[in-house]
Amino acid sequence: MNYIYTDPNNTIIIGGDLNDLKYKDFLNQSFLTRLVKEPTQKNKILDVFITNKPFLWKKTQVVQSAVRTDLHMVPTFPSISY
Repeated sequence: MNYIYTDPNNTIIIGGDLNDLKYKDFLNQSFLTRLVKEPTQKNKILDVFITNKPFLWKKTQVVQSAVRTDLHMVPTFPSISY
């Protein structure tokens, strides 16, 4: 018998450059939240941070990259520091 064990306490994080992945329909059909709401390159959101526990993360902010590129950075920090 095949089955998938899922623990509701697991934290899911999907991050990075997803410009070729059609993830918007996936978000509409799942329990995941996209935290990056501002464009990361021109008028597109290419870099994402998706999670099932958005309360664990501070508000994301898109900032200019330290290297010369047309992409912006999205530093993401936990809401609780240890």
